[in-house]
Amino acid sequence: MSISRHPASASRELQTLSHGHGLNKPAASNGPARRRHSTRTGLVSGALLCAAVLLLHAGSPVLLAGEPIRAFCIDFNWGPGGPNGFAPPGLWADADPEQHVAWYAGLGANVIQTFAISCNGYAWYEGGKVPPQPGLRHDFTTRLVSLGHARGMRVMGYFCVAANTRWGQEHPDLSYGTPATFHLPLTDAYLDYLGEVITEALRKTKMDGFMVDWLWNPSDQARQQANQGQWLKAEQQLFTQLTGKPFPADGKPAPEDRLLYEQKATERCWRRI
Repeated sequence: MSISRHPASASRELQTLSHGHGLNKPAASNGPARRRHSTRTGLVSGALLCAAVLLLHAGSPVLLAGEPIRAFCIDFNWGPGGPNGFAPPGLWADADPEQHVAWYAGLGANVIQTFAISCNGYAWYEGGKVPPQPGLRHDFTTRLVSLGHARGMRVMGYFCVAANTRWGQEHPDLSYGTPATFHLPLTDAYLDYLGEVITEALRKTKMDGFMVDWLWNPSDQARQQANQGQWLKAEQQLFTQLTGKPFPADGKPAPEDRLLYEQKATERCWRRI
């Protein structure tokens, strides 16, 4: 399969060619490849890098018992021009929900994985706590849900836990800068925000469920780049809050204490979600 991308807006198309046949795909589905991030050997027990939560709304399409899930995601997270590798706010704001649903239907999908809030921190629905993508032409997620349900498809929304450029810019004391990696400690303030916006998006858009990506703790790379390897004061306090131990004076928790902290932080976040 070969894919050629036109330098165009999201309302134009990618041409996907397979065995001589063309399939028109809405743009933004094949942005720059996601960067690979190394994680420490042996994932923390109970920690999740991503997970999906399926809910039931009255009137939601119901998959038949044994029916395979045929899902696809057109990824709005990535694109040129942003400060950190993530798409800058508004890059894909002209995305047309009718065009997208028609494309998913033509693909044979029965589940659409779309976006509630991108890693850049802006929403794909209107009228909520989180500002929409600048220049958003449609109430995208809400309309996509309505159109998808009309075709018998379920629709899931995306949230990123450990990275949010807008949040990091607005709360520099609670974030290790705004790199395109895990940069947000799972503080009380951040979990309050996360819980509120997930709840809001579910109620406003009527989507059938949601995906949480990068449910993880800040990376040492982010700490090093933003703070010369030192932990933010807010995260030091969170360490003590969750482990019951004082944060070490040398700034380097013992491996077993760090493991305990990360386990408790991710478990608490998941329970909050």
